[in-house]
Amino acid sequence: MTKIFALDPSKRNTGWAFYGAGDVKPHHGVWDRIASEYSSRGSIFYNTYKAMLDAHSVFGFEQVFAEEPINLLPGTVATQAENIWTAIGMGASIELFCHTMSVRLTWVHQARWRREFLGRMPRGTKSPDLKQMALQRCHQLGLKPQRHDDAEALGILTYACLREQVFMPWMAQLPVAGAV
Repeated sequence: MTKIFALDPSKRNTGWAFYGAGDVKPHHGVWDRIASEYSSRGSIFYNTYKAMLDAHSVFGFEQVFAEEPINLLPGTVATQAENIWTAIGMGASIELFCHTMSVRLTWVHQARWRREFLGRMPRGTKSPDLKQMALQRCHQLGLKPQRHDDAEALGILTYACLREQVFMPWMAQLPVAGAV
């Protein structure tokens, strides 16, 4: 039985979604506040690892699909050094968890899962619009995410299941992506 866990990692609110073959709908939610603005990097990385460990004890997943940390190529992102450290450290915590627990990890670029889940998007679509589109797409599929964080995790999960050829019941009548 395939058990897939999807993550949209973020220091403030990490969206997650899980699907195990045989489930009618995915489980999903948000890990609020992996950290606050006062947290040390070490506590952020530890909390990420601990949240993964807790989720694994509940769901027993075999695979993790996670959105890649921010693109750090020169000239591609304007962000503070602290945000870069945090993104890399959270990614390393996810990598460490998967290595330790013998769980297969696949990093997914946000453009790739969004293209599969949302369909073609006009060039230059802003992040708030993409987050809203993910929420709308989930509602279109009969899923009820709390916020954009778990809506995006559901998008990553849908991409993962399509890639792994895992049937999800809510995809049986999957409307054409981008018809949001």
